[in-house]
Amino acid sequence: KKFPIGSDLTNTAYFKKSLPQLYKAYPNKDVVYKISNLRYPKLEFDSNLQKVDVPLRVLVQIDGATVINLKLSLKTRGHLNIKGNVITGSCDEIKTKTVVVSSKIGDIDAGLANDIMDDLFLKTIIPDVNAFFKKGFR
Repeated sequence: KKFPIGSDLTNTAYFKKSLPQLYKAYPNKDVVYKISNLRYPKLEFDSNLQKVDVPLRVLVQIDGATVINLKLSLKTRGHLNIKGNVITGSCDEIKTKTVVVSSKIGDIDAGLANDIMDDLFLKTIIPDVNAFFKKGFR
């Protein structure tokens, strides 16, 4: 996914307060996030509830070099509607469990990493998931 030009998330200034060591080491630098699945997502549908569990690797890169390497489990929950053979719904809740695999900016608290990843996914992937669910699929 490409962020809109000028998105706060694509510059280290966004992390000035939440992750000051990143901003201090790389002031006003462009940030690239490389997100990849570690395996296929696990999907559960139950009456009017959907659950998704996606294991991911997130590489935070600056100037082409990986600065932070994260492994995480992204879990979502939401509502589900099945009408005929069309499924629609929404993602209402998101939770990440993050492990910092490596960091070139020193120690990063796991709780802080979770908060940052929650914010990242709430602003990027979740709106796309909700647009997909709103449209519906067969």
